[in-house]
Amino acid sequence: MSAKNQQTTPFLCTDHLVTGEVFELVFNTEKDMLITTPQPNLDQLPSYYNSQDYISHTNAKKSFFDIVYQAVKKIQINTKTKNLERLFPNKGVLLDIGSGTGDFVFRCQQLGWNATAIEPNQTARNRGKAKGVSYIESTKKIKDNAIDCITLWHVLEHLPDLKESLKEIHRVLSFNGKVVLAVPNFLSWDANHYQSSWAAYDVPRHLWHFSPKAIERIFSEAGFVLEKKSPMLWDAFYISMLSEKIQKRKTGFLFGLLNGFRSNWHARRTGMYSSLRYELKKRTESS
Repeated sequence: MSAKNQQTTPFLCTDHLVTGEVFELVFNTEKDMLITTPQPNLDQLPSYYNSQDYISHTNAKKSFFDIVYQAVKKIQINTKTKNLERLFPNKGVLLDIGSGTGDFVFRCQQLGWNATAIEPNQTARNRGKAKGVSYIESTKKIKDNAIDCITLWHVLEHLPDLKESLKEIHRVLSFNGKVVLAVPNFLSWDANHYQSSWAAYDVPRHLWHFSPKAIERIFSEAGFVLEKKSPMLWDAFYISMLSEKIQKRKTGFLFGLLNGFRSNWHARRTGMYSSLRYELKKRTESS
């Protein structure tokens, strides 16, 4: 049975980070995506991030996984900024949504971007502000067509009101601007291998679970055109190691490395990498 066929039937996932609660992932045929059900309301949602182990809100280097995460993050930031230089050789105005502790924005500022961050978690914002990162509360006070580049690095899956968020992103993006984002791919080999233990499901913090078709469809409906799709190769290793940790395997680090490699190897043929990076632009009459 294909990975797609296995995931179109509702199945259960556990919140392994905070509460131990069980949620259902329901396939949406129209959008080609999975939806976490039930979804916490806006008042409940912050409580699911209240963990010292939620690493994107910290700069922790206490555990082995912390050290691996921080090392890979540095590599990823370098790759991300180089790709942005290809798109915007003269830099410009950048907004990073879901910035965590702000390392990516801080690096963009160093490289000459007029870069600003949005991050709902107060602890993460405080750590970013200590580095000199500038945060704003939301996009509501940003003028129309004011932003050259909007980035969302593993953030889209967290946004409670997906339709309204994409509407706002479209409004504030300049006519020649780009949206650059990365999200996990539930059709990847590692997602199929780990099933409900796949760390990138991360319920209920991840409210939506995207396939490549889903990204193209929801952004097309919001007035965008997909220009490029590319793999986030490191993610397969890190997600596989976290998935092994969920399964409590003593040799999880080694199996995580092996399965990360296997996932990337399979994706060379299918294109279904563990995480994918997307570049999108506003739709014009010609596109």
